[in-house]
Amino acid sequence: MTYWGDAVVCVDLSQRRCRVHTCRKTLTGRRTAYCCDEHGTEFGRNHWWNAARWEALRRAGYVCQRCRAHQRFVEDLHVHHIAPLDGQSRGVSCLNHQENLVPLCAPCHRAVERDLAEKVLWGARMDRAFVTLAQRT
Repeated sequence: MTYWGDAVVCVDLSQRRCRVHTCRKTLTGRRTAYCCDEHGTEFGRNHWWNAARWEALRRAGYVCQRCRAHQRFVEDLHVHHIAPLDGQSRGVSCLNHQENLVPLCAPCHRAVERDLAEKVLWGARMDRAFVTLAQRT
C-alpha cells in the first residue's frame, strides 16, 4: 500500500507550508498541513474523492450538467472525471480537482463514456492505419 501523499502532485507536501496551492503560507505553531481549518476543507474538496464528489454535486445544484435534468435521488447522479483517471485510484488524486469533475445523470454519463471510448478506439484505428500506410511507402 502506498502513502496517500504520493498521489498528490499539484503541491509539494514535503515543505512546511499550507497545502492549498493558492495559499502556500509558511506554517507556524502546531499546524502541520494547513494555515487554517477552511484550507483543510478546501484541500479535501479537491483531492479526497468522497468530499470532491459531494462538492461537485452541491456546486452543480444536483443537476445533470449535460441534459440539465434534476435528479430526484442523489444516487442517480454520477460525477465524471473530464481528464480520465486511467487506472489511478480515485480515493486521493489531483484528478479530483473541482475543475475536472462534472455531475451527470446515468444516461448522460453512459453516453459520454461511450463517445470517449469510440474516440479512443477510432484514434487507435487511425494510428494503425497511418503506421501501415507509412510502412508501405
